[in-house]
Amino acid sequence: MTIRLARTAAAVLTTVLIGLLLTSPAQAASYRQFKDITNGYCLRPGSSDSFDVRANPCSTSPTTRRDWTVINRGKLNGHSLWQLQDRGTGRCLSRGDNGGVGYIEHQSCSQANDQIWEVFPIASGVIAFGSYGAWTEYHLHGCVTYLGGTRALNTDVRTCNTNLASQRWR
Repeated sequence: MTIRLARTAAAVLTTVLIGLLLTSPAQAASYRQFKDITNGYCLRPGSSDSFDVRANPCSTSPTTRRDWTVINRGKLNGHSLWQLQDRGTGRCLSRGDNGGVGYIEHQSCSQANDQIWEVFPIASGVIAFGSYGAWTEYHLHGCVTYLGGTRALNTDVRTCNTNLASQRWR
């Protein structure tokens, strides 16, 4: 009986210790990178210029300007609504208004509709970002679009066509 009790106690203790070792502490914030599916380039602010949002080759080491905090802002038609705050600058991805679908910039974070992005799931792990501001102001679906190259201003907001690789992000 004593051996059986000792074995049971050892098994319980082992289970508890494994549970403690496998449990990780909660993190204050989680960051993610958004990569275009064509080249694997990361979406990021390019400089302090608020209009300079670009897709460039991703760094293998952590680069805070390519890390985004995803802030959940609810749902629309079953799609998540996100606000994206850049870890390096603290600014949020925003749609600049040109009377239509717009352009991309990074601005001080606010509750503005132009800083909210409707997430369109396309395939496993692949999404498109549609501007909630373009939808609420103009009833247009404008998606974040990679225009090619690695220069400044190589991203824009264009009419959504999720069949285009240039509007697909991982």
